[in-house]
Amino acid sequence: MRFKHVAEGLEWAGLLGLMLMLLFTLIDVIGSTVFNKPLRGATELVGYTQIIAIGSAVAVAFYANRHIAIDFLVMHLPKSAKNVVNKFVAIVCLAFFIILCWQSFIYGLSLQKSGEMSSTAYLPLYPFAYFIAIAAVVASLYFVDRLLPAKSREGSAEHESS
Repeated sequence: MRFKHVAEGLEWAGLLGLMLMLLFTLIDVIGSTVFNKPLRGATELVGYTQIIAIGSAVAVAFYANRHIAIDFLVMHLPKSAKNVVNKFVAIVCLAFFIILCWQSFIYGLSLQKSGEMSSTAYLPLYPFAYFIAIAAVVASLYFVDRLLPAKSREGSAEHESS
């Protein structure tokens, strides 16, 4: 797959998000139980790092074939009909992720212009909207790859293995 390395790069951001969630939770629990001083904005911090972890995981899940595929009806169709259904689904999913990217970017711009910050951690919110837009682009690349001819996909797989 041509764009798999892009998703794998994004996977590192997701792993960082998971590690930060663990760190924020650990600091909050130890701070509140041992020192009676919880981490200010811990719930917000964990929520924002979840955006990073989940946004990264979406594209990686597609390339690892860990996404849900409901094909109990499609599996009984002839190969040519399966290909048509798969292409249609890829087009719909590509459209969804393009719209998600577009709207997340617009939302990020509006958050950036307004200077909106989180209520307790005082973090700017726009980077997280932009991150969702970036993750949607990477997920879109998966569906672009699905729509390209199979021969060119096989050729790129041979190129990646060498």
